Amino acid sequence: MQSTDACLNHTAADVISNSTRAFDEKNLRSLVPVAMRWLKAIAFASALRDKKLTAVRIALAQLLANSAAGTVDDLLSEMHGFDRPVVVGLLVQFAIEGVISLDLNASGLHGETRWMILEVNDVVA
Repeated sequence: MQSTDACLNHTAADVISNSTRAFDEKNLRSLVPVAMRWLKAIAFASALRDKKLTAVRIALAQLLANSAAGTVDDLLSEMHGFDRPVVVGLLVQFAIEGVISLDLNASGLHGETRWMILEVNDVVA
């Protein structure tokens, strides 16, 4: 079994040829806050995993395609008539699918969280 130090001491050629990425403890520690924000958002969205939410998903997809960017509150104000937690959960699902980006770099998921569409074609598909 290799030591931790041996695993972390990859040369640039190793990284490029094997498509691996090495992190030392200092670099990994700096990523923890953002990773925790994403884990919380993913856990929230996972509650919708087996739900049939076609009408909400279509309405949100159309709104995303028409808006291109904004805040979570912007979307929620346009999605009146739908449960707010469901809309937020679907928004996270769209981020997981790579349709939109959610900016969780500075803080967790809330009304002022910025989003931006990445693939217009994927939203309406």
